[in-house]
Amino acid sequence: MASLVTYTIAAAVVNTLTYGILSVLFVISMFLLGRQNSSAPPFKTPRPSIYLRPVVLASILLFLVVTAHWLVTTCRLFKAFTNPTQNPLQVIGDILSPSIIAEIALVFLSGALGDFIIIYRLWMIWGRSRTVTIFPIGSAIGECVSFIGLVCQLISARTHGADFFASWNHWIISACVFTMCTNIYCSDFIMWRLWVSRRRSNLGGGDAIMRAAVIAIESAALYTSWAAFFFVSYETDMGIYLLAGTVWPPITGIAIMLINVRVGLSQVQKSNLITAPQTSDRKFNHLNNDPSRSINIIRTTDINGGRPTLPKGEPGTISPV
Repeated sequence: MASLVTYTIAAAVVNTLTYGILSVLFVISMFLLGRQNSSAPPFKTPRPSIYLRPVVLASILLFLVVTAHWLVTTCRLFKAFTNPTQNPLQVIGDILSPSIIAEIALVFLSGALGDFIIIYRLWMIWGRSRTVTIFPIGSAIGECVSFIGLVCQLISARTHGADFFASWNHWIISACVFTMCTNIYCSDFIMWRLWVSRRRSNLGGGDAIMRAAVIAIESAALYTSWAAFFFVSYETDMGIYLLAGTVWPPITGIAIMLINVRVGLSQVQKSNLITAPQTSDRKFNHLNNDPSRSINIIRTTDINGGRPTLPKGEPGTISPV
């Protein structure tokens, strides 16, 4: 039981640290999206706000879910160590308590939102192809069924005293398998598509390490790697599993916000490249339309020789009109 307390405290510390990183990335991504929305060229018909896009709405909802998960985890830890009438081990080890059920539900909800965003990104990168999304959508549905079954089993065990631990392992394994199938499939297909497009268009830029880092960020490799770590830790050690499961929601949010920041920076750079020539053209036209800068070159023509000559005694005059 002492190791359980140690892992719980360590998970709370790491969870707070990763949530702080997520908060900074969320603010940066929303700022970049706001700049992209304000710098868009005007259209005759009003366009919907960029904040109403599905991936942006899902990202905002994911941040709210991770915030709720951090609050539940922190409050449970404070309750365990600030209540003098209860033993901290009993509060932490009570897996059927409402706080534990809420925490597990929020972990699975954040995973489902992360899978939705990465499937949506796969669909967009592959040119809105429905064929390429059939398998991840099916595995995501199986993952949601496993999550719902696990939470329902938790509630049933608390209210009716059912044998929860007999089916706990089946729900966890099925949910992890479906999650791994979804993430590995989407990450590999996104990474392959981006690598091929950069190789053909020669847009990688920089050295090979930077190109690999960009592809890894855009394919949500961090999210996939943490899902694999969660699955392996559950099968090997219970303490590491608690740490991996507690930190999974902010890691999911960090992976998604890195994608949003990367996309936002690229869009801002493209908008700057587009507006720069227009600004130069406006300055050039302004100079041409300025009367004080217009010139008139006076010259005469020698009719006999057929060659242009300047007036005698005048090397040439340039006078404002």
